[in-house]
Amino acid sequence: MKFKFCGDQDAPDWVLAEITTISKISSVRVKLLLGQILKGIIEGAVDYEKIVQLKVGTQSNLEDVDVEASIAGLHFILTNAAKHGLEEATLSRELQQLGMPKEHGDSICRTYAKDKERLQQHLIASSLKLGADIGITEWKAEYIFATDKSPAPVEAPTISMALQDTSPGSVGGGGAAR
Repeated sequence: MKFKFCGDQDAPDWVLAEITTISKISSVRVKLLLGQILKGIIEGAVDYEKIVQLKVGTQSNLEDVDVEASIAGLHFILTNAAKHGLEEATLSRELQQLGMPKEHGDSICRTYAKDKERLQQHLIASSLKLGADIGITEWKAEYIFATDKSPAPVEAPTISMALQDTSPGSVGGGGAAR
């Protein structure tokens, strides 16, 4: 089944597994966790004391790895929903189709709707952008199977590109970067 928050692709298996873990946490604690995740994405600062309180105060015997996995799953859901511009009703429906309890999905969607624009603005600002005046002058793709400098097989794919600034006024048509 294809999901809009996954870019009209199947949901990754690891996200499906994390939905089960997230379901063990109360929806109130999920909301607290979402606040810290959004703070980490947008501001780059996370209050780990609050995350520790989430683990200590829960009745579901969550391990550190479970909390970390829940953070990764919620981070994926929030950033991909913002990346693909989902409406909260669509996100809620898709989360329920994946097995997320309704109250958890509603908590995620309320938090997402409240900070959707800030999250999208941050994702746009932090993405790599190449200007219209950047051109690829040459490129090559290599797949090295072995080398005389390494006794074991290397099997390392590499892609090399030379970029050039072609904007008017650049010295010599711009500089090449590798």
